[in-house]
Amino acid sequence: MSSGEGETVAESPRRETISEVIDALDLAPNSTYAAAFDKVGKLFDRYLGQPTTVVCAPLVGYSGITAVLSDDTAVVVVADSPSWYHRLHILCHEFAHVLLGHTPVELDAEDVVSHVAPHLTPGMVQILAGRSACEGDEDTERDAEQLADDLVTAITEHRQKTRRNNAPVPCGLTRLVDSFERPRGASA
Repeated sequence: MSSGEGETVAESPRRETISEVIDALDLAPNSTYAAAFDKVGKLFDRYLGQPTTVVCAPLVGYSGITAVLSDDTAVVVVADSPSWYHRLHILCHEFAHVLLGHTPVELDAEDVVSHVAPHLTPGMVQILAGRSACEGDEDTERDAEQLADDLVTAITEHRQKTRRNNAPVPCGLTRLVDSFERPRGASA
C-alpha cells in the first residue's frame, strides 16, 4: 500500500498489508511495545490523511475511540492500561478500522477541547462513544479485532526476530522482559 489517502485492506491482500505496516513502522531492534505504540500512532497521520493526536486516558466502558474533528484533525483516545501490550492492541484495533476503510466518528472541535488533556470526563466519553460510526456493528468490530490481532502478532514476531538476531535476550525470556515494560509515569 502506498502512502495515498483512502486506501483499504480490500485493495491489497491482508498479509501484504500487514507486511507493509510492519515495514512502515521501521521498528528498531529490541523495540518495546511502548515504542511500537508510538510508531503506530504516527501512522494515523499518513493513513487518515490528516494530523492525528493519540492520547491515553481513563475510559469507562470503552477501550478506544477514533474521531475526526471539524478542523481537519483527528484524535485517537486509548484506555490507559498499565500494560503497553494492551495499549498497543487497543491502538491497533483503532488503526485496523482505518485500514479497513471504516469511517471514523466526526465531531466539532469544541466537543473535544479536552482531548489533549490526560483525562477525559465520563460525559466526554459518552459524547464520543455515542456517535461512533461502528457502534453496534458486530461484523465491523470483529473485522477490526481480527486485523488488530494480526498486527500485534506481526509486531511481536518482529520484536522476537530482532531480539534473537541483535540481543542477548533469549527468545524464551521475551515475555518476562516484556512484563517489565511499564507505561511512562507508572510506578513499579
